[in-house]
Amino acid sequence: MKNKGCFIFLSLISVLICVVAVRWLIAIPGLNNAKEKTFPVKTEIIWEKVSPDSKYKAVMFSKDAGATTGVRYHLSIIPNGENITEKDNANVFENYGIYDIEWEDETTLLVKKYEEGTDYYRVEEYNGIKIKYLSPAETREHERNKVKKS
Repeated sequence: MKNKGCFIFLSLISVLICVVAVRWLIAIPGLNNAKEKTFPVKTEIIWEKVSPDSKYKAVMFSKDAGATTGVRYHLSIIPNGENITEKDNANVFENYGIYDIEWEDETTLLVKKYEEGTDYYRVEEYNGIKIKYLSPAETREHERNKVKKS
């Protein structure tokens, strides 16, 4: 009987310690507020290219969330004169690979990929602008044709 009482006492103490620990964790700023950022994301603009009619600009930027994730590259189309914001909803392309863009005309944007990679997000049209994605082989061919024309 003495061992059973000791077991119950130790069990109650363990439960009490767990309850106190959980209450303490909930009180830590950032753990109880999903909107609060606990890990800052470094955003860096790589380039901006303005459309031929100067209405829009394509902006390539990187986002780096730290050591456990790779750098992702994003492409947004925004009105010329505006800047990328944290809540930017003009993102049209996202991947880990190297790419460039070229405005074919006012309503067509070429995304020229230089290496194979996973496209995590891509759209074919945004605000009346068609977006064409070239594979690495198509990009090389496109570049050769540009050199021949000049």
